[in-house]
Amino acid sequence: MKTLVSAELTKVGEKFIHAGMANVCKKCRLKKVCMGNLKIGRIYKIVKIYDKIFPCEIYGSVKLAEVEPAPLLIAYPSSKVISNALMTYSQIPCDISDCEYFGYCGKVRGLKEGDKFKIVKVAIEKIRCRKGYDLKLLEVQPIV
Repeated sequence: MKTLVSAELTKVGEKFIHAGMANVCKKCRLKKVCMGNLKIGRIYKIVKIYDKIFPCEIYGSVKLAEVEPAPLLIAYPSSKVISNALMTYSQIPCDISDCEYFGYCGKVRGLKEGDKFKIVKVAIEKIRCRKGYDLKLLEVQPIV
């Protein structure tokens, strides 16, 4: 999908979280191409940047770019892992904030409860869950 990215700060391979539309963007003639394809809270990866430069009140100038949803790491119950299947994300309840896997279990940046994803690969076959859950660490591709 296409969007507009900062002409000065972005490179192919970089990721960003779409935070939504600023007030100044509401009157911009480019808002549809800039914001129209992106979903708030999603993480995107830049795969191609075009040379054409457009003015922007926030960044000064922007370029047209091809982006795709970025792969994410999540912890997921081992019993629910099915390779090549379309899966539905649900948070794993956890309050152990000093756990090394905490950011992969609860509120994972870039995914919301009920979002669809596909498993890219199993990153860690069995993680040491301090709550005793049987979990794998997965690299997943969100379906937007």
